[in-house]
Amino acid sequence: MNIRRAALAIMAAIALSQSGCLMLAATAVGGSAAGVAYVRGRYTETVAGNVRETATATLSALHDIGMPADKQNIGRTGGEIDAWTPNGHPLMIDLESIAGLSPEEPPKTKVGIRFGPFGDKSQSERIIAQIEYRLENPAATPPQAPPQPPAIPTDEPPLAK
Repeated sequence: MNIRRAALAIMAAIALSQSGCLMLAATAVGGSAAGVAYVRGRYTETVAGNVRETATATLSALHDIGMPADKQNIGRTGGEIDAWTPNGHPLMIDLESIAGLSPEEPPKTKVGIRFGPFGDKSQSERIIAQIEYRLENPAATPPQAPPQPPAIPTDEPPLAK
């Protein structure tokens, strides 16, 4: 029985690793504790805007925060954006279009954020806040460094060219 269970676990790990979801493989093999941490570590929020607008706002928000996107795959009804935190942790953001109850209802997108294997709620909330800011202010530029004071005038004539 143990050989059968081990063979099943190895086959599941190989199959799932080929699809790119090692965390799901760890959940299948490791038991329910890892699965609960994986599910609970994903932060989701619904924002006003279609998937394309939200993807653009997300890319701008990540750039503002200093986590430029590594990979992106955006479609009409959903997408995924992968990035890395400055200290090397993986970040995955998935976007899903939410259909309104009526055609007049403005579009909405569900944004799911995952930091590493267990998530980071405060960082996720920070990214969501920046995404919402970028949706409201798409052309806004991030705050710049304060301007330098003007040069102190001297009595010397300017140098000739």
